[in-house]
Amino acid sequence: MNYPSVNATMIIQPIVEQFKNFSIRKLFLSFSIKNIEFHKQMLELYSHQFEEVYIIQNFLEPKRFQSVIVSNFTFIKIWEYIPLKINDLLASNSSTICMGYQVPPKDICTFLKHWIHGSNEQLKQLIMMFPLSFNKNDFIPIALNGIKYQLAPVERKLVFIQDTYKWYDKEVEVEGGLDIQRIDGTNATITLPEEPAWSTILYVWD
Repeated sequence: MNYPSVNATMIIQPIVEQFKNFSIRKLFLSFSIKNIEFHKQMLELYSHQFEEVYIIQNFLEPKRFQSVIVSNFTFIKIWEYIPLKINDLLASNSSTICMGYQVPPKDICTFLKHWIHGSNEQLKQLIMMFPLSFNKNDFIPIALNGIKYQLAPVERKLVFIQDTYKWYDKEVEVEGGLDIQRIDGTNATITLPEEPAWSTILYVWD
């Protein structure tokens, strides 16, 4: 969609009104949206009406962007083109967060410490990518520095139930991993990064 001189309200509001009795789950903001102001308005004015939001580019200043991601989305994916900062991640109230941007292990450590002490209460699943140069053998000493954890047996298999709206399987088998616990007793498992994906996932258990 490319509307060089039209604001988002003129385009979207009639659609919202026409389909007000329907549940439109997903908002996908792609590179095809060339109008920066239109893109900003879509995020700020309408993203909270959707359960899932996919953001490939962001033109909002940090505080305005945080006001968007603070919404209680079921699923939010932020592409690698957006340099997400740790404060952005901590501001999110989404159930599932998928980050394409490469997260430094030290930032992962900072986030986990905040989560342990009560941040991101709605979070159920966090998918994070590492810099390509990162050595997975350094994951525990850096990403879990100062964090109490327990190495789960490799043969242990737990079933994690994902939201049915996403493109992935509803049930995911989580093998082994690292178990951590927040101060309220909530348990979570962190998967160890595997080549070639260079990613890790935090699973929060009910």
